[in-house]
Amino acid sequence: MPKYVWVSGIVALVVSFGYFQQSTLPSPAPTFYKDVLPILQDHCQSCHRPGEVAPMPLVTYEQTRPLAGAIAHAVEAKMMPPWFADARFGHFSNDPSLTAHEISTISAWAAASAPAGQTSDAPPPKQWTDGWNIAQPDLVVKMPKPVPIPAKLNTRTRSCPQTLRWIAGSGCRSFAPEVRPTYTMRWSIYVRPIHNGFDMHLSASLSRHPP
Repeated sequence: MPKYVWVSGIVALVVSFGYFQQSTLPSPAPTFYKDVLPILQDHCQSCHRPGEVAPMPLVTYEQTRPLAGAIAHAVEAKMMPPWFADARFGHFSNDPSLTAHEISTISAWAAASAPAGQTSDAPPPKQWTDGWNIAQPDLVVKMPKPVPIPAKLNTRTRSCPQTLRWIAGSGCRSFAPEVRPTYTMRWSIYVRPIHNGFDMHLSASLSRHPP
């Protein structure tokens, strides 16, 4: 009888020791294709892709790897993605803010020297509407006249469509090809119903990127 007790004790000791070893193994570092790219697709590439307003695309590993430290700093400080609505007054469905887990994933990836991982882990490329950050619009309202762009700009303009419509979303677009890669644009759109349509106010601020 003591023999069987002794054998059982050894098995229990080995199992416990193995569990302790397994539980103390370090977690693998996040990789670009598996962990970081999905975050960029969902929260960053609406602006950070070729032809858009952000000064650098974050679509490929080669584009993103040199900026890993700067990206980690920006998300840790919650400077990016930009979002200025006050959380005390409710949640907005288009809020691009990162979760605490997403921020820690990017930080850990940058701290581990930004490993690429396996390309087979990458999600499918995000499909974007050409020229817009929203779905293809049903109505495009242009400024009444062109607006000259000095080094710094803060201007307001107004247009009034005369047809009653439901507005599900809105976006701003510069149709001058030389503007998009050179300037960062921050738009604010205010739409209010009036008796024969909608009164739309647009304010824009722009800053020029170094050549």
